[in-house]
This record gives sequence, structure tokens and C-alpha cells, in this order.
Amino acid sequence: MIKRIENISNFGIYKNFNWNSISGLVDFSQKNLFYGWNYSGKTTLSRIFSSLQNKKIFDSYSSGDFKIITDTNSFNKSNLETFPFKLLVFNSDYIKENLKWELDNNINAIFFEVGEKAKISEKINVLEREILKINGSDEVKGEREKFNNDINAFEIFEDNLFTNESRRIKNEVFSSLIEFNKGHFKKQLSLVAQNISSFNLKKDEIERLNKIVKIEKPKPEIDTVVFDFQINYLIDEVNKMLISEPSKQDVLQILDNSSDAFQWVKKGLEINKEDEKCLFCDNIISKNRIDILNRYYQNQAAKLRNSSQLILERIKVEKESLKNINFPKSIQEINDGYQEQYAKSKKVIDKEITKYIKELVKAENLLSQKIENKIYEKVHPLNNYDIASIQKAAENINEILNQNNKFSREFDDLIQSERNKYINHLVGRFLKENQYLSKQLKYEKSLKEIEKLNAKIDTNQKEIERLKALRNSAEEGSLQFDYFIQSFLGKEDIRIKYNESVQKYNLYRGDEIAKHLSEGEKMAISFSHYLVTLKSLELKNELKDTILFIDDPISSLDGNHIFQINALLKDFLYKKVDDPNNVNQKMWIQKCKQLFISTHNYEFFNLLKEMPTQKGYRYKRDESRYFISRKLNESGIVNLPKVYDDFKSEYHYLFKLITEFSAESTSENVLIMPNVLRRFLEIYTLAKYPSTEEVDDRATEIWNTEISKRICKPFHYFSHFNNIDRIGQHSELLADISQSCKELIKQLKKDKTHYKALQATL
Repeated sequence: MIKRIENISNFGIYKNFNWNSISGLVDFSQKNLFYGWNYSGKTTLSRIFSSLQNKKIFDSYSSGDFKIITDTNSFNKSNLETFPFKLLVFNSDYIKENLKWELDNNINAIFFEVGEKAKISEKINVLEREILKINGSDEVKGEREKFNNDINAFEIFEDNLFTNESRRIKNEVFSSLIEFNKGHFKKQLSLVAQNISSFNLKKDEIERLNKIVKIEKPKPEIDTVVFDFQINYLIDEVNKMLISEPSKQDVLQILDNSSDAFQWVKKGLEINKEDEKCLFCDNIISKNRIDILNRYYQNQAAKLRNSSQLILERIKVEKESLKNINFPKSIQEINDGYQEQYAKSKKVIDKEITKYIKELVKAENLLSQKIENKIYEKVHPLNNYDIASIQKAAENINEILNQNNKFSREFDDLIQSERNKYINHLVGRFLKENQYLSKQLKYEKSLKEIEKLNAKIDTNQKEIERLKALRNSAEEGSLQFDYFIQSFLGKEDIRIKYNESVQKYNLYRGDEIAKHLSEGEKMAISFSHYLVTLKSLELKNELKDTILFIDDPISSLDGNHIFQINALLKDFLYKKVDDPNNVNQKMWIQKCKQLFISTHNYEFFNLLKEMPTQKGYRYKRDESRYFISRKLNESGIVNLPKVYDDFKSEYHYLFKLITEFSAESTSENVLIMPNVLRRFLEIYTLAKYPSTEEVDDRATEIWNTEISKRICKPFHYFSHFNNIDRIGQHSELLADISQSCKELIKQLKKDKTHYKALQATL
């Protein structure tokens, strides 16, 4: 085997590479993976192996050289013709050399040597029995049958349940006021099924809607209720009088003792003049008497009595206004659906008004007692009345009236909205009662299982066709080519047909010769050609002695093909054999002598690292991994950085940093942790709650505002430079970073499945 490339000089972008100068760079193994970004030098590296394959230096780098070390010898451009191992390199040069893309799309024929034809029939019988096991027969149930019940249980929704429920909703619930059929039902289903519980309505709301949705014409709008609560103003005025202590100057006892006399004499004073006869007793009223009375009515006690009469009159007016509040005259003035709410709120406010009047009467009586019996004494004042309850009751009743008026005013729009709300509830109840989501889940799972069975049947049928075609090596090449191309592209519109007359293959798209190919199709066809070539080597028992170098086989292909190519490589390059150390187990072996694969795609690189793996079978790893490093205009081979080797993604690496830091907050990573925290949360919250909102808003949706603040606080501060003092000193908020990480880990642990998967990457 090839052990290492000891040095490379002036070979393209490899100017002066020396293997031994790279610390810890291990020798090549049986399986070798190279990861490098585009234009880093992967294809140039493959051309070193092409030089070994062709036993001459690559034409474009004739002035360059390299030294290859094998198990037994070393080779450079001076002795390439003696290189002992067979190589087959796949790269862009292979595509140009082996495949022609002229207008007629002819492809050079590949022929196979066929052996052991006697075993073909038995292989075909085994495959046909597997197909029968899946499909079943009149005597035996097939594997697919057990999934049919779940499929039928779900398809009954589409067959009749949706139609029946739609008819019931239209006729029984809405009394045929709306048009509602199966199509309408399915439209609402697509919305409701996303979160059935969010469309559930409470009993009182259902009762309200059940009345509203059948309204054909709304009632006229009515005035909202006007409230003007003056009680605390009146209590303040009463309290001023209660705590007043007038002096006893110019007191006339008889008038002090009787409020009636007080009012009677006061009125008489207004209409009688001095030195005139009293209209009551016909005696002359002296000027002295008039002066005495005037002084009396101008003293503090008299003024207090006068003021009290005004307040008592205001209290009377307030009580009277409460009796004349402009409530609707009849509940029938209100639309159905709002009447019950109004009636309940009316009872509440009536109780509050009764309490309110009692408090007014209390103030009224206390003031009257003060004036009658304790005018010169200070009386303990009243507490202010808590009007929050009556104000709340007033707001509630007006809110109901406003809703009622809005319903009348915007009837056409609101009735549709209310009906939709009720329909969504009814659809959700139907889905829940009929276990729609669980049946849908079983249905989808059954479809996938049947799809797998169909795929297995399709694969077996193709293999049967291939085996039957082994009589003709050219035909075998065509079928094998077809198989690989369709496996790559996942479609059957590109096909290879063997042209017997010219002994070449023709490329067809449907029934016509293909004239235009995408770069992805060219790559799929090219790599299929490579695999068919390897298949030929395998049939001749030469693959086990061949070294393979595969340069970026997913170039020009989209991400959908990564898994297909990886699966093909695994199936093609590895097989299970009996484990010599354990008769009850099997082990993987690599079919080729030595394997080199390079790629720029990190996802594909991770898949290659796992190849081959299968639970229950032992595989002894014999693998080396490298990184193609380019600095300016010079490339080299280095050890694969730990971050690429240990972690499958940036997300896993960020989780490791956060986990370590939360356990040891004194880590020197403290200054970079806010950005690590932000990056991790951006990925996690976007996965849990896909939206265009900011990371804080997504975090709030997933947890709550308080938890979101605790976690997000540090990176908000440290990711924005807004204080010149931060140049010269650390912020005390550094202490919050550890707590944020700990809080994040705490919340992740609640997401048990996700956290378990993250833990497995450490």
C-alpha cells in the first residue's frame, strides 16, 4: 500500500510540501479521507495519483516532482513506470478522458466477463420469493397487508366522514344559513390541525356563539351607559363639615336647637325690614333685633348650616341620578349572544349601586346629625369610598354594549368572523373525537413502510433484470450503467441503451436521444461509468488489488444526492464476511486494496467518516483523515483539525463550549462566550421556532420572558460596543455569563430528546 507522500515540489499549487515537517501526520491507512475547501488543491492531489496510474508525470506539471513511499519502495517521476500497484482515479480528468459529450451522446462500450452462470437462476428465485413475501398471494398474507388497516382507517375521512360532518355543520349547526361542504371543511382542517387545542372554546363561549351564528339581521345600536360617580367628592365635603368646630359667638339658643326655626327665621329676615311690623306677630321689629339676627346668621355655625344644606341637596341629586342611569329599557334591545353577558353584568352593577346608595345615605345621616345635635363638636370623618368595584362593573357593562354595537355596526364582517371561530371549534372537536392526528400519523408511517417495501420490490426486480441480462456482457454494462445513474439522480428519465451496430452506448432522455445535459447529470453519468468500470474489475477479481482515488464525487450535484452517493459507495466498496474470531458474528471488509476520497462538502465528509457502519456488526477501523490546507498560492496536507474530526457541525461544537463553561466558569473562554451563546441560541431557537423574529423573541416563545432575559442578557451587552470605559476595564457583567450558560443547560435538559442527542456528541 501507499504509506505517504514524502514530498511534493512545484506540482501545481503544491510548491514545497514535506510530509515529515508536519507534526504528528500519520501514514496512510486502508481508508483515507481528505477534507478541503474549493480550490484548496484536492484535484491537484488526485493528479499525483493519476501519475502513478498512468506511470508518467501529469502533462501540465511536467516540471514538478513528488516522492511516494510504499510498503516496500519509494517512487518519483524517474521510476513511475515501475510502480507496482493498479490505480483507478476519478476526477475531472477521468470525465474528459472516458466520456464524450458530442451531439450523438455516444459512450464507449464497457464489456464484462461473466462467470458462474449456474448460480444466477437460484439468485433470481431468492429475489422472486422476497417479492412474493411482500406482495402475498391467495394463500399467504403479504407484509404490506398489515399496513392497509391503518391506511383504510385514515382514508375513510376523505371517503365520507368529511362530507358527513360538513353536512351536519351546515344543516344542524347553522340551519343552512351558510354554504359549507367537504372542500370548506378541508380548508379549515389544514389550519386547525396545526394546533387543535388552540381552537377549543369554553362552554359559555360555545353557548354564546351558538346563538350569534344564526343571526340573520342585527338589532340597532344602543347608547352606552353614562356614569359619573361623585361620592368621594361629596364625602370630602361632608368631612370638612364633620371636623369643623365653629365658635359660639352671637349664639341664639332657640335657633341653634331647632333647624326648622333656623330656616324659618332666616327666611323671615329676608322679607322683614327694621322699624316695620313683623308679618307674623304684627309687632315692630327694632333695628337692634335685626342687627342681632344678622350677626347670628353670619357666624361660623350659621355658615356651616348653610353649607350643609347645599351638600345634602347634592347628595339627594346624586341618589336620584343613580335611579335614572340610561340602561337599556329591555334586554331585547341587545343582540342574541350578548344578552346573557349583559344580564349577568347588570346584576353585578345593580348590587354595586345599592352599596353606593347606602354609603351616600350614611354620609347624609352623619351630616344631618352633626348639624342637628353636634354642630359645635368635631365628628370623626368618613373614609373615602372604594369605587373600583362599581367602576369595574360600569366598564364591563359598557364593554358588552360596545361589543353589541360593534356587532350591529360591522355585522357582515363580524358574523363571518364569529362563524369561522365556531367552525374551527367544531372542526377541532371532530378531529379530536375521531382521533384524526393519531390516525394520520399511523397512515403516514404505513405509507412510508409500504414505500420501503415497494422500493425493495423495485430493487429486486432491477436486480432480477440485471441477472437475466448476464448472457450478454454489453447488455449487462447497459443495465448496470442505468442502475447507477438512476440511483444517483433518483429518477428514470435518463437511460443508457446499447447500440449493437456500433457497439457503443446511446444516452436517452425518455424515448429520444438526449442533446443537453446539466452539469449534475454529467457528473452522475461520469461517476456511474467509473463504478461500472470498478464492477468490471470486481467481476475479474481485480478490485481487491486496486487502489482507488475518488476526487469530490458530489461536485455539481445538489445536497439531495449526498446520501445516495454515500450509500452507493458503501454498498459497492464494502461487504460483510464471517468474523474469523467469532463464528456468530460478521465483520466488514473493504473490497479494494486502498481507498482515497476527497471532498469539499462537510456533510458528505461526515458520512464518509461513518462508512461503513451497521449495528450488530464489528468493524475494525483502519482509516486516516487529513485536511488540505491552502495559504495564499501554496497548498499542503495537514492533520484534520480536531473541530472537524470530533464534531459533525458548528452547533455541536458550540454546545461543547457552553457545557464546559457552565461547569467551570473560570474558563479562559469567558470573553468569547457571549458570542458563542448568541450563535448557539440563533440555531437552537430557529430550529424550535422557525420565524423571522429576533433571537430574543424566539427564545421568549420557547420559554418565557423571564428565562429569555436571563439567558440573552450577556450577549446583548458584550456584542455591542457602546461604552468607551470598556477599553480600559472588564465589566462586572462578566459574572452573568456563567449563570446564563447554566440557565440554558437547565432549559435544554427539559428538552429531553434533543439534550440526549447533544450529549451524545460530546
